[in-house]
Amino acid sequence: MTTRVFDLMEEEIRNIVSQRAAFEEKYGKHAGAMLVHAPSLFRLFVRVTFDLELPSHARHLAGATAVYVSEPQDFLGRLGVEGYIDDLWLSYAALSRLVEAVGEQKLLKHWRSEHALSDVVSLALNVNVLEEVVPSRVLTLMQSYIGGAAS
Repeated sequence: MTTRVFDLMEEEIRNIVSQRAAFEEKYGKHAGAMLVHAPSLFRLFVRVTFDLELPSHARHLAGATAVYVSEPQDFLGRLGVEGYIDDLWLSYAALSRLVEAVGEQKLLKHWRSEHALSDVVSLALNVNVLEEVVPSRVLTLMQSYIGGAAS
């Protein structure tokens, strides 16, 4: 049995989460708390991408987010665990938009985590706290990226 590429990417994100202390040192405890859910968010985006019962704009947003998170050369680049802050911002901003588009209830069937989706959605409502630590040029590019994916 071969390992799926999504499983490999989720494992890479788990490795980033294992470096939470370094991430918190640079970006703060709130960002570190958000980082913990990154693997589950990635899995959610992948699963939503392929759910044909959901509207196409929601699937496109989820797919664009999964691609961005899995791409090593993104707007910020990879700087070790510190280079994941843009991916984290995008993940939570996309989650917030998905909840608006389809509702939390429809996302629940794709949620695979020991943490409640409602708790993670609460964090997504405060994604703006990450905007202080994401370089403004990168933030502008990502807002454009997520805007195009959501239309």
